[in-house]
Amino acid sequence: PSFSGSARMLLQILTQTVSFLVPSVYSSKSSLFSMTSSNSMKDRTYRYAQGNILYPFGYGLTYSSVECSNLAYSDFTATVEVKNTGSAATDEVVQIYIKDTCEQAVPNCKLCGFERVHLEKGEMKKLTLNLDKDMFTAVDESGERKVFSCEFTLFAGVCQPDELSEQLCGSKCIKINVKI
Repeated sequence: PSFSGSARMLLQILTQTVSFLVPSVYSSKSSLFSMTSSNSMKDRTYRYAQGNILYPFGYGLTYSSVECSNLAYSDFTATVEVKNTGSAATDEVVQIYIKDTCEQAVPNCKLCGFERVHLEKGEMKKLTLNLDKDMFTAVDESGERKVFSCEFTLFAGVCQPDELSEQLCGSKCIKINVKI
């Protein structure tokens, strides 16, 4: 095709469903969470999921290929260069994720910014994304939101920075370590 569209998953997809409540994010029934078991967040959102995910949050396909490079961070602003390395013009959703390195951090990274960009064949653009200061916080056991760490890992790509997402999308995220 001469143009390649793009769409992304807004939730994770399960092979089973839990009544009418939510689509399943797991590939086996034994991994489904119990709505009454506890207040634990384990396996309830993409930030706490730990296995059997069929299609992850942020997953999507395009008929072209896009590469991110030169990720940089300064004063709550991320910049990244995006290049269409495929054979057709495309729209792509560049995603920025952050992962706290402290003990209180949730298991997986969180989406902290994204931008849809149109790229002609061979075109490169530099994107600038402002990151909300809350992206560097977490909620403690008493429900208070605060900064626990001053060191984070920032990721940029066209999918979540995890092995399954990168395998399905055929593209790896780039990352840098940042301090606030």
